[in-house]
Amino acid sequence: MRRATAIRIGRLYYPANLVENILARYAKQIFVITDYNEFPYCLRGSGSAIRNGDDCFVFCCGHQFPDYNPDKIVIPSELEKGFLLSASFMRSPQVSEENKDEEYIDIRALNFNHLDYGDRSISSEFFPLDLKDMWPNNTLNHFIIIGFPSTLQLVDYEAEIRSRSVIIGGSYGGGSNADYLHYLTMQRISNFDADGYSGAPVFHVGRVGLSYFIGFAGVVVRGSRLSDLLNFISAEYISNFFTPDIST
Repeated sequence: MRRATAIRIGRLYYPANLVENILARYAKQIFVITDYNEFPYCLRGSGSAIRNGDDCFVFCCGHQFPDYNPDKIVIPSELEKGFLLSASFMRSPQVSEENKDEEYIDIRALNFNHLDYGDRSISSEFFPLDLKDMWPNNTLNHFIIIGFPSTLQLVDYEAEIRSRSVIIGGSYGGGSNADYLHYLTMQRISNFDADGYSGAPVFHVGRVGLSYFIGFAGVVVRGSRLSDLLNFISAEYISNFFTPDIST
């Protein structure tokens, strides 16, 4: 493959060596407010910050916070240290007899209303969705996954909470019998437990002619402590959440 010197993300081109740092801002650590003084926060894995126009959502999985309501979920700003963004509402799939066993019903979409933040612009914290760039359109099937492994997070309530994301590459492994469910093989440089990657964004590298771009590929729904495989729900399904009638 020809080595790219510049790669397009949305409408803008960036030097290839900066792309991973830029993509990292769209992976969010999910914080839950517990209302317990001794343990005010708990960390619940990863989230994928995606926007379509002014509609900003963080996508994650219901199994990450089954015991908390959306108003208890916040994400730290990547651009303003110490500032937390709180969800306005949540969309979830309609569950029926036909789809109750599908993996995609675990997806949750947390809305972050840009009007709630006054002069602060939050749109740059969310990856710009472009349908023509979504996987598998013009893909090279090289993936970039950014998540927050549980074993690498530091929670010291008397000192600090330090969240650390890990960026890994991946190659396409195939589809499945489940709707919208695919799997990829992680290309890890170091060995770490993938617990905490649920909700992580999956991006793909694509090419049109001689021009390279980064597109949205999907959201991780399941990993394994013992395997290099990650399961993800495709962007095709995730993009439907920007249409309100998908949700309950």
